Amino acid sequence: QPERPGSAVELLNQFGTLPLPPYFDRQTPDANDWERSIFAYARCEPEGDKCYVVVNATPVPREGYRLGVNEAGFYKELLNSDSELYGGSNVGNHGGITAQSVPWQGQPCSIEITLPPLSVVVFARA
Repeated sequence: QPERPGSAVELLNQFGTLPLPPYFDRQTPDANDWERSIFAYARCEPEGDKCYVVVNATPVPREGYRLGVNEAGFYKELLNSDSELYGGSNVGNHGGITAQSVPWQGQPCSIEITLPPLSVVVFARA
């Protein structure tokens, strides 16, 4: 079993070693789901590589949450703050999910994901 970080600072330090794009995209896939306390946004490099960040601010897992993405393919789950590595319940997406040709939130494709309780998940096209 991998050693889990001992603090939020250690978690953030690990997260900081991931190759995440440093720029915000102008698109925010979902900033209006206040009823379920979910916020989603995209980060984008000038070359177009994106990662998608989704926050579930409730103690309720959300299954079947659809998120619009810009292209087909497999989206790797780069971070799940609910992972057992960080003392969480390990609810998530088993490392990633394949996009469907279902247009959503102004994007040509979408992924249907599980949002763990009180969590942040990050996806990028593999």
